[in-house]
Amino acid sequence: MLKDFVLGIEIAELGNMAVANISMAIQERNLVEGEDYLKFGGITLFSKKTPNLPRNLENLLYRKELTDLSSYVPYSHFVETVNGKLSRLKDKFTKVQISGKQFVQITDSELYSVFMSNDLIRCVVPANDVKELVEDELIEGSMTLSNSETLVWYSRF
Repeated sequence: MLKDFVLGIEIAELGNMAVANISMAIQERNLVEGEDYLKFGGITLFSKKTPNLPRNLENLLYRKELTDLSSYVPYSHFVETVNGKLSRLKDKFTKVQISGKQFVQITDSELYSVFMSNDLIRCVVPANDVKELVEDELIEGSMTLSNSETLVWYSRF
């Protein structure tokens, strides 16, 4: 999910600059959310592939000191995706802090593949709808979150 992204706060820390400079770079360079950068709550992530960053930030993108985010999901995004239903998933992830920001490292292989794929759409549906979705072949998989809600996923294409 975040394989090609770096944490904005780490760039600020590494470049000895204020975090406000990250927001200014986004505005001044007219960066496009979803392409050049991502925002999840208070977390800003820059794409390593954007050609639009100021040179001083671009020079920091590939430094070894930056955390490899390829196996992490922002905690707020994870909680939002599963409608806050964490109790049945508690043994499937670990909550971690990276530069003071909360992330989830998913330890369950099925849940990991669901969250790390950019080709899947994830949503929560009423548990009693799942059987029909499976019969109609509208979803690729599901995971029970509670007695009344189920996380389902299907391909974008």
